[in-house]
Amino acid sequence: MLFDIHRAWGYAAIVANGLAGIYTLIAWRVPKLRNRWLWWPTLIAEAMMLIQVFLGVLLVSAEDYVAPRFHMFYGFVAFIAIGL
Repeated sequence: MLFDIHRAWGYAAIVANGLAGIYTLIAWRVPKLRNRWLWWPTLIAEAMMLIQVFLGVLLVSAEDYVAPRFHMFYGFVAFIAIGL
C-alpha cells in the first residue's frame, strides 16, 4: 500500500513541479505575473517533492522494500537540491 502511495504521489509531485516551472517561465516573459504569489506554486511543489522523499524513506525502512540504488541516489539528490 505504501508503495502505491509513493508511486502516485511521485507523479503528482512531478506534475506540480512541471506546472510551477511553466508558470515561472511565463512570469519571466510577462512582468505583470511577477508578484509575491509567484513563489507559492514553487513552495508547494517542492514541499510535495520532500514528502515524496520521506515516503520513499518510510517505504525502504518500514516495509523492508529494496529499492534500486540509483533510485535512492536521485531521491537523495532531489532532497539535497531542494535544501540548497
